[in-house]
Amino acid sequence: MLAPRKPLLTLNDIDNLNLEAVHDLYKKFVNPGQVDLIGSFGFGRVLATSAQGIEIKTTDGRSILDFTGGVGVLNHGHNHPRILKAREQFQQQKKMEVHKNFLSQYMAALAHNIAQLLPEDLDILYTCNSGAESVEGALKLAYKSYEGKRKCVLSSDISFHGKLLGAAGVTGSPEVHFKWPTIPGIHHFEYNNIESVKKHVEQLRTSSGESDIYAILLEPFNASSLRECDSQFLNDLRKLCNEESIRLIFDEVYTGWAKTGELFYFEHHNVVPDILTFSKSFGGGKASIAGYVSRTPVFKEAYGNINDAILHSTTFNGFGEECITALEAINIILEEDYCGRAKNIHLKLQKGLRDLKEKHPSMIKEIRGKGALNGVIFDDSLP
Repeated sequence: MLAPRKPLLTLNDIDNLNLEAVHDLYKKFVNPGQVDLIGSFGFGRVLATSAQGIEIKTTDGRSILDFTGGVGVLNHGHNHPRILKAREQFQQQKKMEVHKNFLSQYMAALAHNIAQLLPEDLDILYTCNSGAESVEGALKLAYKSYEGKRKCVLSSDISFHGKLLGAAGVTGSPEVHFKWPTIPGIHHFEYNNIESVKKHVEQLRTSSGESDIYAILLEPFNASSLRECDSQFLNDLRKLCNEESIRLIFDEVYTGWAKTGELFYFEHHNVVPDILTFSKSFGGGKASIAGYVSRTPVFKEAYGNINDAILHSTTFNGFGEECITALEAINIILEEDYCGRAKNIHLKLQKGLRDLKEKHPSMIKEIRGKGALNGVIFDDSLP
């Protein structure tokens, strides 16, 4: 005979949980190491009760400014009123969230709007749930577009593409310090060094002399290190990919949607990729949605037939409320001029950071950044 069912926590119970109880639940049922990690640098000592814009209210009565940006998610701040309203209307009208046998007008509209914003024939949208999924989807698309005949992918030694098996394998960041099994054929080139790319391209050829590389994956602006590729490198890379018929993938999961002063960083250099990945603030801080956009010919070569149309898919692709959230998030970015605001942030921060460097030249080695993404590089020889 089965034991009696144990009591479950209700929504009312959750509102009454104190910090000690939350710590205890995390340690037992979520991740004990996470409690120790968050506590080691000062967080985890209070609970948040609500959030609006850049302010977080805490259980101890404080109102604190949130400068974390949700690790790139909170371009719109917490609980932007327009995004909340769009979601509430969707729910109140009992719109259909998901049904895989109906085409979605919300997905169609989202794909249309993004295509209008992007250059050339970056027109075909696929949505998923996370940045790592968008990267893996982009790699699969590039691989399938050659019908598996090419076996290699190049990615940079300075990069962060996610923590799934494939995305972690193409990542060149010390953050992913454990070596997982991954996809085959990964090779790393030196960031912003076209000669390093060319060296790999020459080495990775089939017996017939054709390139064996199906994709080159790159963050043209690496948010982790605040390093960026220069225009000459990006133009040379685009030319090389054209000559060798290699799919060029730009990962803008972090930098996309106005953070650098343009909707996407690559627009600063007028170098257009074959596939573009994005996520983070795409969901307006309320929806877990990511995606990639492909040039139309590339997508059609991979999936443009009835047999392969859903070869790459997910249950949660194109949920209605996620799509309308992303639609409204994009509208806000455009109407409230997030690109212009990012440029203004850059001007103000750069001046202040340069002043700090002049005051502390022995500590601060370099000032880096673009748009709203700025930082200081400290002298790593300091004790």
